[in-house]
Amino acid sequence: AFSPNSPQSGPIQLQPPAGPAYPSSAPLQSGPILPQALNSGAFLFAPSQSSPLHPSAFQSGPFLANSMPSSPVQPSAFQNGSFPNLPGGGPAAFQVPPGYVQQQSPVGVIRSASVIQPARTSPMRRVFIAIGTGFVIALIVAVSYFAFLQKPTATQSTTPTRSIVQTHPKKLPSLPAITVTDPQALYTQATSRAAASTDPLSAQSDNDWETVNSPGTCSFDGKTLHAVNSSADTRATMCIANATKYKNIAFQAQLTALKGDTEGLIVRADSKGQQMYLFSITTTGMYTLAVTNGQNGTLAHVLVGGTSPAIKQGQNQTNQMTLIARDNTLYLYVNQKFLTKVNDTTAASGNVGLFVGNSQGDVSEARFTNAKMWSV
Repeated sequence: AFSPNSPQSGPIQLQPPAGPAYPSSAPLQSGPILPQALNSGAFLFAPSQSSPLHPSAFQSGPFLANSMPSSPVQPSAFQNGSFPNLPGGGPAAFQVPPGYVQQQSPVGVIRSASVIQPARTSPMRRVFIAIGTGFVIALIVAVSYFAFLQKPTATQSTTPTRSIVQTHPKKLPSLPAITVTDPQALYTQATSRAAASTDPLSAQSDNDWETVNSPGTCSFDGKTLHAVNSSADTRATMCIANATKYKNIAFQAQLTALKGDTEGLIVRADSKGQQMYLFSITTTGMYTLAVTNGQNGTLAHVLVGGTSPAIKQGQNQTNQMTLIARDNTLYLYVNQKFLTKVNDTTAASGNVGLFVGNSQGDVSEARFTNAKMWSV
């Protein structure tokens, strides 16, 4: 019986119930009430409780009665079924009833376990699940097969990849020497022969085109060889055919200036793109023949130049250019018209090529088609 008028001056005293089951000589409780004291309602007489009751003393679950542990059982001993080894031998057996899960909780906090009801699946539901799974698998297979069928076939790369590498230059056919000296007659006889090479320049070929020693790029767009320099640079962007190392040759191509003011042909170029002859025309109707010797980098020395009405002026105009290198003499032609010739001994043989540039140091761009070569 508690009296509301008389305050509690000390620890709560637990009085034993009447009856012979609780002897008056029971030992005094000197520490926390142990879980075993709560087994089957047997409470110990503890007239001198020296500390508060631990929450663990009231946690639900089976308690041990076989032997007394030497220290209070901590709350963690009842979590996850992990119990300390007892003097009586072996861990305590704690069975979790079916349908219950062991509840993880902080020490000193009492939380109830939740019941997990096993899912029940009707036979018809299992049939629907199986049908749905099969349909999803069939759909994935069908989509994958359709994507495989729709995969585009391999196309020519837009960059002049050197997939065809010539270990040796292509040989020119052995033809009788041309004996005429008239420049226009030379052009007619040279271009009337069987061509050593006919290259539409729509894709990479056995001529092995490559961008060499240039600030820009050369690429194929499926119809033309496209040379472009998108930076402000006065240097020419050169596209060299690595498999065309010739001495006496007539080289011809069609060129269309898209941006910039200069485009042209190259003959007798070395592999580093430092020594060569460059035959150029401009969008203003001028032409030049220059040479680089490799000793001053790629600085070109103009051998000859002038203007000609045969040159179609302006951008987006297509001109056919022809350069004949025969021994130490070079002949220049535009649209089948002879322009001039010059003698020089700087380069005796080498590769052919194409280039685009801009004397104003601005963007330059051109397209090249129908490259042909003849032995002279």
